[in-house]
Amino acid sequence: MKKDFNVIIVGLGLAGTTAAMRMTELGVKDIAMFGTAGGASRHVNAFNLSTRDNTSGDSPTRFAEDVLNVGCHVQDPDKIYEMCGRSQDVYEMLLKWGVEFSKHPDGSLVLRQTCGSSKPRTLCTVVDANHKNGNIGANILDTVHPKLEEAGVRFFRGYTMVSILHAEGRAVGIKVQDEQGNLKDYYAPVVMAAWGGIGRLIDGHFEPMGPGSGHYDLNGAALGAAVAIGAKVVDMEFLEYEPMRLLGVKGGVATTMLATGQPDHGIAIRNSKGERFLYNIRPEGEAGVPKAVLLREMVRQVIAGNGSPEGGCYMDFSAVEREGCTDQWQRFFNNMDAQGVDLKNRWIPFGWAAHSHSGGLLTDRHYQTSVPGLYAAGEAAGGFQGGDRAGGMGGGQAAMTGFICGESIAEFAEFTEDLPECTAEYHEDAKVCDEYLAKARAIADPAFPVMRSEKELSAGIAGLDALLADEELQKSDTAYNSIRVMKLVLNGALLRKESRGVHNRAEYPDEDPALAHGIIQQL
Repeated sequence: MKKDFNVIIVGLGLAGTTAAMRMTELGVKDIAMFGTAGGASRHVNAFNLSTRDNTSGDSPTRFAEDVLNVGCHVQDPDKIYEMCGRSQDVYEMLLKWGVEFSKHPDGSLVLRQTCGSSKPRTLCTVVDANHKNGNIGANILDTVHPKLEEAGVRFFRGYTMVSILHAEGRAVGIKVQDEQGNLKDYYAPVVMAAWGGIGRLIDGHFEPMGPGSGHYDLNGAALGAAVAIGAKVVDMEFLEYEPMRLLGVKGGVATTMLATGQPDHGIAIRNSKGERFLYNIRPEGEAGVPKAVLLREMVRQVIAGNGSPEGGCYMDFSAVEREGCTDQWQRFFNNMDAQGVDLKNRWIPFGWAAHSHSGGLLTDRHYQTSVPGLYAAGEAAGGFQGGDRAGGMGGGQAAMTGFICGESIAEFAEFTEDLPECTAEYHEDAKVCDEYLAKARAIADPAFPVMRSEKELSAGIAGLDALLADEELQKSDTAYNSIRVMKLVLNGALLRKESRGVHNRAEYPDEDPALAHGIIQQL
């Protein structure tokens, strides 16, 4: 079969975009990008890179050490050092393509220090009439996509990948469905997974963040399609919770407002007794606390009876001075003022909600998966965030891994002219899909409180196995692929018999040094 393109990128977010940018710079032609939207990338408002313009003493090495530390050292160090070491190259490429970043009047970059980072390195976007919300992800995509189209990259917007074409042991293209329900096969010797994470896969855990989180449309079916052709996955157990979701007042999350190098300046985290309990475990207190550490200590306070009535803890803003605060803080204060909340005299209750997922396809150092011809970057790829991610690493990791993946494709991929003709049968009954996904979520959801147990995980896996064996489920490929991914998530949590990062096991409260590695699975 004659190929349609040299490279097919599945996803329109930061990982696929930076890969397309880099491949275009290196002379790769006939690139196509398929997707329905920018996914979570359009909602990215924190973007970590270590640049030479950083005046705080940051470096790529320090950046990599932060990523490894926050990730609890289950990642491959060589890949993390390489990823962070390309920060300046990614930054310069974005500037070259017209992306602007916020700067102070003296010309220095505006940088924030987010949770888990030892230095300020989070870039901020220029806020203008087109980007009122200040989302740096939307800014990058809106700036770059028209230029990629001018350079010859084909965009297929509104297309959903339903399966990966696979013949003679390799990926050879994708089957897609357009908005009218029409199916078509496209062939290419290289397929890049840049479809993001698994979003709303587990009801009651991913969905509470809502449509505004950018994860709402990601049901795990794309990852399941890769698993169906033999791709291996890693780190599936690491479901990341956003630990500072506001309770009792209108507003989203406030985790980034912990970011400060001054331990006694900023939000104070307190239990119902008024104790700043984080000082019991780390001398910095709240400053720069990794999300997983904050979450675990909050859970312990709630279990001990020291939580808020809503099931969380409290934020105390009384020491925060509004004068000179960032725009993000000012928007928060204005929102509280509009609700009549007196932050000087009232603590704000907060709790947690699952937000994203660090697992995905296992890749080698060239970002090729275990299936020849299939590459992966961004949230579609596992093994980079590890047991937890620092604030701002979702967008940063997507851009850096996309950049390196694009380079690897340009250097190592074979752009074969003729490919073996094949197709993949596709079955989709919308009623069956909705019915069985609802059943699967009801089975899997009880296995994923913040503190997991072997009994609940084993019951969840057994329940999903029963669904997968049901002949009726074969009428929906979407549901079948999604449920197989659910099983991998639960099974990874069962296999990791320890508590590490965002993964907590009731029977194994401590880290096990023997498990300081990714858990690889293949169905």
